[in-house]
Amino acid sequence: MIKQIFELPIIDKSNVIEGRIEAYFKAYGGAYDFCRFYSGDNILMMNYCGEFFISVKDGFDKEELYFFLKSGGMTSATMDSFCYKALGEMLADFSSEPLYLMQSENVAEADGGDFTESYSEVFSVIKDAFGISDEGFSGWYTDICHRVRHNVSRLIVLEGFTASCTVLYENESECFLSHIGVKKEYQGKGLGKKLLRNANRLLKNKKLSLLCKWDKREFYKSCGFICKDEPTAYQIVKER
Repeated sequence: MIKQIFELPIIDKSNVIEGRIEAYFKAYGGAYDFCRFYSGDNILMMNYCGEFFISVKDGFDKEELYFFLKSGGMTSATMDSFCYKALGEMLADFSSEPLYLMQSENVAEADGGDFTESYSEVFSVIKDAFGISDEGFSGWYTDICHRVRHNVSRLIVLEGFTASCTVLYENESECFLSHIGVKKEYQGKGLGKKLLRNANRLLKNKKLSLLCKWDKREFYKSCGFICKDEPTAYQIVKER
């Protein structure tokens, strides 16, 4: 039976969904209604502000999971590929986007970037690069401040706040990156590669990992990343 939990089971460090769940548990635990954690037989998931993150293993009850998500009013989720394929036609009302795991293999180093806690300046990069409205600042600011304070996440920027990325979480050997963006007026000038090279230096050559959409794979390959042939996860959104 799926139930809310206040302690995590043993995490599969190679699973990027479980890595994200563990990172948010370190930051929030079970103390906040907007960030809840659940487990069932071979199921681990998180509901963060209405978006589900789901990892499953062989033998999970797909009907139980589906009805739990349906009763919870799920409108968007990121789930591992095994879960997505197992649920199959149950997700007919959702559009889906495959996500590919990129991992650094031969990323060079560069100087010029640094860690920062200048949140409004970083948000200006994210807002411009990803088309986020000003209304999104409050939620993003509250979340990232909390995660930085709890030593879960960090922010990296290039000089002049032209580009930035978020270290969503890290462990002894790996750093998982997200929100890798360059302001529109500076795009096409090599700043994306420079940002990743700075991140590689600042993070002391730990393995860099990230999830990206199909059309971004070649860019990351050109930066020294390798890609698994099959999608690692799927992002799904309920169609209106």
